[in-house]
Amino acid sequence: MLASIVLYLVLPDNLIFLKPRWTLPVLEALLLVPIVLTNASDRWRHASWKRPTFMVLVALASAANIISLALLVHYLPGAPAKEAKNLLVAAVEIWLTNVIVFGLWYWELDRGGPIARLGAE
Repeated sequence: MLASIVLYLVLPDNLIFLKPRWTLPVLEALLLVPIVLTNASDRWRHASWKRPTFMVLVALASAANIISLALLVHYLPGAPAKEAKNLLVAAVEIWLTNVIVFGLWYWELDRGGPIARLGAE
Protein backbone atom coordinates (compact mmCIF):
# COMPACT_ATOMS: atom_id res chain seq x y z
CA MET A 1 0.00 0.00 0.00
CA LEU A 2 2.86 2.33 0.78
CA ALA A 3 4.27 1.74 -2.70
CA SER A 4 0.99 2.80 -4.31
CA ILE A 5 0.95 5.95 -2.16
CA VAL A 6 4.51 6.82 -3.23
CA LEU A 7 3.71 6.14 -6.90
CA TYR A 8 0.72 8.48 -6.64
CA LEU A 9 2.91 11.19 -5.12
CA VAL A 10 5.41 11.10 -8.01
CA LEU A 11 2.81 11.35 -10.79
CA PRO A 12 2.92 14.56 -12.86
CA ASP A 13 0.61 17.37 -11.70
CA ASN A 14 -1.72 17.06 -14.70
CA LEU A 15 -2.52 13.45 -13.71
CA ILE A 16 -3.47 14.29 -10.11
CA PHE A 17 -7.17 14.98 -9.66
CA LEU A 18 -7.22 16.04 -5.99
CA LYS A 19 -5.39 19.23 -5.20
CA PRO A 20 -3.19 19.64 -3.22
CA ARG A 21 -1.18 16.58 -4.17
CA TRP A 22 -0.90 15.20 -0.63
CA THR A 23 -4.69 15.04 0.08
CA LEU A 24 -5.28 11.46 -1.08
CA PRO A 25 -2.02 10.01 0.35
CA VAL A 26 -2.79 11.54 3.75
CA LEU A 27 -6.30 10.08 3.67
CA GLU A 28 -4.89 6.67 2.72
CA ALA A 29 -2.26 6.89 5.45
CA LEU A 30 -4.94 7.76 8.02
CA LEU A 31 -6.75 4.56 7.09
CA LEU A 32 -3.57 2.49 6.90
CA VAL A 33 -1.99 3.45 10.24
CA PRO A 34 -4.64 1.86 12.51
CA ILE A 35 -4.60 -1.34 10.44
CA VAL A 36 -0.82 -1.63 10.70
CA LEU A 37 -0.72 -0.75 14.40
CA THR A 38 -3.41 -3.27 15.35
CA ASN A 39 -1.79 -6.08 13.35
CA ALA A 40 0.97 -6.22 15.94
CA SER A 41 -1.49 -7.36 18.58
CA ASP A 42 -3.23 -10.77 18.44
CA ARG A 43 -6.12 -9.27 20.35
CA TRP A 44 -7.14 -7.15 17.34
CA ARG A 45 -6.38 -9.72 14.63
CA HIS A 46 -10.05 -10.36 13.83
CA ALA A 47 -11.50 -6.92 14.59
CA SER A 48 -14.66 -6.39 12.57
CA TRP A 49 -13.67 -2.89 11.43
CA LYS A 50 -10.37 -3.90 9.82
CA ARG A 51 -11.66 -5.59 6.68
CA PRO A 52 -14.07 -2.79 5.66
CA THR A 53 -11.40 -0.19 6.42
CA PHE A 54 -8.85 -2.00 4.27
CA MET A 55 -11.39 -2.39 1.46
CA VAL A 56 -12.13 1.35 1.56
CA LEU A 57 -8.38 1.99 1.44
CA VAL A 58 -7.90 -0.22 -1.61
CA ALA A 59 -11.02 1.25 -3.26
CA LEU A 60 -9.55 4.75 -2.85
CA ALA A 61 -6.31 3.62 -4.46
CA SER A 62 -8.27 1.94 -7.27
CA ALA A 63 -10.38 5.03 -7.93
CA ALA A 64 -7.35 7.32 -7.90
CA ASN A 65 -5.55 5.02 -10.34
CA ILE A 66 -8.52 4.84 -12.70
CA ILE A 67 -8.90 8.63 -12.71
CA SER A 68 -5.16 9.11 -13.29
CA LEU A 69 -5.35 6.66 -16.20
CA ALA A 70 -8.32 8.56 -17.67
CA LEU A 71 -6.42 11.84 -17.35
CA LEU A 72 -3.38 10.24 -19.03
CA VAL A 73 -5.52 9.03 -21.94
CA HIS A 74 -7.08 12.51 -22.17
CA TYR A 75 -3.71 14.31 -22.29
CA LEU A 76 -1.94 11.82 -24.53
CA PRO A 77 -3.25 12.83 -28.01
CA GLY A 78 -2.51 16.57 -27.64
CA ALA A 79 0.73 16.25 -25.69
CA PRO A 80 3.82 17.89 -27.17
CA ALA A 81 6.67 15.59 -28.18
CA LYS A 82 8.91 16.99 -25.45
CA GLU A 83 6.57 15.51 -22.80
CA ALA A 84 6.66 11.99 -24.26
CA LYS A 85 9.21 10.71 -21.74
CA ASN A 86 7.26 12.13 -18.77
CA LEU A 87 4.01 10.63 -20.02
CA LEU A 88 5.67 7.26 -20.59
CA VAL A 89 7.08 7.28 -17.05
CA ALA A 90 3.64 8.27 -15.73
CA ALA A 91 2.07 5.38 -17.69
CA VAL A 92 4.53 2.95 -16.08
CA GLU A 93 3.74 4.39 -12.64
CA ILE A 94 0.00 3.95 -13.26
CA TRP A 95 0.58 0.39 -14.49
CA LEU A 96 2.67 -0.49 -11.42
CA THR A 97 0.00 0.97 -9.16
CA ASN A 98 -2.59 -1.11 -11.01
CA VAL A 99 -0.55 -4.28 -10.39
CA ILE A 100 -0.21 -3.42 -6.69
CA VAL A 101 -3.90 -2.59 -6.28
CA PHE A 102 -4.93 -5.79 -8.08
CA GLY A 103 -2.70 -7.75 -5.72
CA LEU A 104 -4.24 -6.03 -2.70
CA TRP A 105 -7.78 -6.77 -3.92
CA TYR A 106 -6.86 -10.38 -4.58
CA TRP A 107 -5.19 -10.71 -1.17
CA GLU A 108 -8.21 -9.28 0.63
CA LEU A 109 -10.80 -11.27 -1.30
CA ASP A 110 -8.86 -14.54 -1.04
CA ARG A 111 -8.62 -14.10 2.77
CA GLY A 112 -5.65 -16.35 3.40
CA GLY A 113 -6.11 -18.91 0.67
CA PRO A 114 -6.97 -22.59 0.95
CA ILE A 115 -4.87 -23.17 4.07
CA ALA A 116 -6.82 -20.56 6.05
CA ARG A 117 -10.13 -21.92 4.74
CA LEU A 118 -9.08 -25.45 5.71
CA GLY A 119 -8.34 -24.32 9.26
CA ALA A 120 -11.74 -22.58 9.53
CA GLU A 121 -13.64 -25.90 9.38
